[in-house]
Amino acid sequence: MDIQSNDIKNITITDSPSIGNEIFSDDELMVCDNISKYPDISAARPDFNIAVICKAGHAEADFNGKRLTINSKQVCVCRSGVIISNIMITPDFGCEMIFVSDKLLAEVLKAQLPIWTKAFYPNPVLVFDDNVQHISLTEELHMIFANSKSPYKKEIILCMLRAGFLMMAELLEQISLRKRSEGFSHTEVVFQSFMELLSRRKVKKSEVGSYADELCVSAKYLTSVCVQQSGRSAVDWINQFVMDDVAHYLKNTELSMKEISEQLGFANHSFFGKYVKAQVGTSPAEYRKRLRGKECPSPTLVVPDAEF
Repeated sequence: MDIQSNDIKNITITDSPSIGNEIFSDDELMVCDNISKYPDISAARPDFNIAVICKAGHAEADFNGKRLTINSKQVCVCRSGVIISNIMITPDFGCEMIFVSDKLLAEVLKAQLPIWTKAFYPNPVLVFDDNVQHISLTEELHMIFANSKSPYKKEIILCMLRAGFLMMAELLEQISLRKRSEGFSHTEVVFQSFMELLSRRKVKKSEVGSYADELCVSAKYLTSVCVQQSGRSAVDWINQFVMDDVAHYLKNTELSMKEISEQLGFANHSFFGKYVKAQVGTSPAEYRKRLRGKECPSPTLVVPDAEF
């Protein structure tokens, strides 16, 4: 079935319809099991990452127009921004589902985010066998929370998610290595090289052209490659990596705004403040409070169209 743009519903974690037993849910994370129903939506574009652990039966769906099937004892991981449509499930289908925002995923993976990025983002959706059967998150959580109203539910879940996602990252890296041995296309090589440059650079805030020069391609070609491989422009990726560093320094250090701006290569702390506000809708000081769990207005991500 052809999907028209006006048929696609953009959804966030907070406005996701209830589809099963929610063990935990907030604006960054949802964990649920006993999936009992699916929303009546012809096509959806979630702004969050999805992990589906199939326990029984099988399901099919189109991801960006490509038909994929997930069977029992398999895991399906889908990055944010992918258009999902034409979902079909067998009567005996059973699964666990985890929805995670891009921001929270970066916080959970921390230093291992580049591994995830290199292996996962060139492939919008991956389905792989859960050979080690390491993912039993909802079962463990049911036992932990059965007789407890712990105020640390989210912290407990995040610790377990980190372990599970790191194991997934290891599997994804193995998949990437297998593909590398089979040979990459030129666009795949350029995209992964760009990801590696972004991961290695301490000062990431640079124009697309500076990265393109290192890769011996034009800025226009690099942007085209990024869109083709990940659905996001080169500028989007630079902003993402810069803001990952910003979030790290704000949350985990006591450096001043001036010191952080110098660490990250900004011309001055005034420009740093304007850049952060353009990205997340709030000042660096307010963003630091939010990252540390203190009250402040929740920012809305803004991705500028213009280059630095």
